[in-house]
Amino acid sequence: MEMFLKRAIESIFNESPKKMTSLRESCQKTLNLLANLQALNYSINDKGEKTEAHKDLDASLINTLKLACDSKYPRIMSTALDTLQKLMDYGYVHGESKDTTNPSEKKLMDTVIEIVSSCLKTPDDNVQLQIIKAFLTAVISPSCEIHETTLLNVIGICINIYLMPRNNTNQITAKATLTQMLNNVFQRTEIFKLKDKLIENFVHQLLLDVVAKAIDSARTNSNLELNPIMRHDPDVVYLDCFLIFRALCNLSLKEVDGLSIGSIDMQTKLLSLELLLSLLESYGSFLREHEKFVSAAVKKFLCPSIYLNSSSPAPRVFQLSLLLLYSLITHFFDHMKHEIGIFFKKIYLHVLETSSYSLQMKKMVVQIMYRLCSNPQTLVDLFVNYDCDISYADIFEDIVKTISQIAKGVNELDVQTSLGP
Repeated sequence: MEMFLKRAIESIFNESPKKMTSLRESCQKTLNLLANLQALNYSINDKGEKTEAHKDLDASLINTLKLACDSKYPRIMSTALDTLQKLMDYGYVHGESKDTTNPSEKKLMDTVIEIVSSCLKTPDDNVQLQIIKAFLTAVISPSCEIHETTLLNVIGICINIYLMPRNNTNQITAKATLTQMLNNVFQRTEIFKLKDKLIENFVHQLLLDVVAKAIDSARTNSNLELNPIMRHDPDVVYLDCFLIFRALCNLSLKEVDGLSIGSIDMQTKLLSLELLLSLLESYGSFLREHEKFVSAAVKKFLCPSIYLNSSSPAPRVFQLSLLLLYSLITHFFDHMKHEIGIFFKKIYLHVLETSSYSLQMKKMVVQIMYRLCSNPQTLVDLFVNYDCDISYADIFEDIVKTISQIAKGVNELDVQTSLGP
């Protein structure tokens, strides 16, 4: 790491014009501090704390990289951003680090994110790509630990890069990065669930051993605290998931003028709906077990989004709203019986029964119906929970009647085409 930092700072120094005295002096100071350290080890003493010499180097290094990012010279900025990305990747900058140059001693990660974010306005392809790489590392690196507002800012900037890319490659990279970021955040819910299960099994087995081998000893030491594995509070993880989910739902509610797929508003809506669909399909089975998430996020924010976008004249928006409702039926049926019953009537069946919808939109609904009817358990659930409950409308019966009417009105080839493979 020492040699990499030395080469990076030397590169910034050599690229910087002589008029940038502050940057060149900061580079020279950082190089001198590097030279004075015999061995670069960021946890130097026995207590895992940095020495004063290392703290001085940290402050000088971050200041140098900040000045480099403020230079507005793309080559210098790219080198600085790449250096920041490597510092996060190798754990030099981590979630608990403090920014010693700031009077309020805010977290160093927040300072780094601000430095990277400040480069967004520079119109350069490689700078934009380096921003994406740095943010991806900040989110997925286990040592960085960015949460809540900082995490939302990072995701928001990546969305902006996707919407206003310098080139097609950066747009594709930004979308792939967003998907990877969200997957990483939401995977933590699975990790905590598995961790809790392992802890439960471990404690259970440990208690069995204690009971079998030392019953008398266990009785005499009943006040002994059993804490073999330290557990992290999962509330922060679920809060991150909630904030991201809510932000995507709010973006999907954005009003769009016209049907132009290329407009920023339409691209924002499509991206948010696609990301929401991906999250539900991948993590719906885990998220539904968190009752607060279902009530505070899915019911409160996703349901209005589905209902509003199901009336959109844009085919892709309409299709995504249908698929989101299908995902709700698949993953959240037990938790959202009332909402699903309403949506089934007002969206799926309403589209098929109303002549104002295009044949393309009706075909999309019929394809969803085909997928639902291909699962016998889904049909049973619909019949038992709605047709057999006097407080709900007969959804199963309405499905049979509606599909039968459609089948009577078209020839066999059209039916096969509508159902699809």
